[in-house]
Amino acid sequence: MLSKRYRVGLDIVPFLLLANLFLGVYYNISFWFKLSDKTKFGTLITVVGAAVTILGNIVLIPVMGYMGCAVAFLVSSFVMMTMCYVLGEKYYPVPYDVRSAVTYVVGAGILIYASWYFPIPNLWIAVPVHMTLCVLFIAAVLLMERDTLIPLVARFRKRTNKPSTRQPSSSSSNV
Repeated sequence: MLSKRYRVGLDIVPFLLLANLFLGVYYNISFWFKLSDKTKFGTLITVVGAAVTILGNIVLIPVMGYMGCAVAFLVSSFVMMTMCYVLGEKYYPVPYDVRSAVTYVVGAGILIYASWYFPIPNLWIAVPVHMTLCVLFIAAVLLMERDTLIPLVARFRKRTNKPSTRQPSSSSSNV
């Protein structure tokens, strides 16, 4: 059984998950500087991200302990993602739906904050409540993205219901 001594570190998990989400978005939108032959911006963004991380660690770790490192990583990932997006819009614009992405992140953040603000001490009650919140969030995303998902589902159904056009091989083996 996991000792209660280790549970004190669980507070950093949402910060690290959000930081890794921002880092993943950065990786996904960073293709613009490769396609436009402006890889110098990749170096610039990396150097700024490293500087924010180092400065954040120097300032925050003495004050917040290991939580300061998590916050520094979160801020660094956000700065890198934002720089990449802003520079990308200037040099290689891509019409991202930023509003819906921000809506999902903020919605998930509100759910996480609510689960922190209203803790449920009984594990047998907490797990079903949190699972229900997760399912409701997924349902809300599916509802909001139904215009995108309906054509995908229709195309998938058409592909799986398509009869085989392959003719059986006719092997004439006379025994």
